[in-house]
Amino acid sequence: AFRAKYPKKVISAAVVPPYMRDEKLQRWDIWAAEGYVDVLAPMVYGGLDLVKKETGIVLEQVPEDVDVLAGIDWAMDKAEFKAAIDYARESAADGYVIWGNN
Repeated sequence: AFRAKYPKKVISAAVVPPYMRDEKLQRWDIWAAEGYVDVLAPMVYGGLDLVKKETGIVLEQVPEDVDVLAGIDWAMDKAEFKAAIDYARESAADGYVIWGNN
């Protein structure tokens, strides 16, 4: 209904990472495949290695026309935070978002 009424609007979702998808019942892979979202930003709860792993999994599991933004937790230490941003810029991700829950 929304997409039909506003066809030029971009629909995005900040979602849980792959390892939490089934537990939290967020089937963003289906949302992407069915065309319900244009952009996904998995909020990775961890450091650089987990950002790389989980962002890579999302990129593999959604159609290429869905943008994937690496979700970077601002609670990382400064060096790892910078490295995560550098990774997002250099990877196949379409960009990054910075998030925090505190």
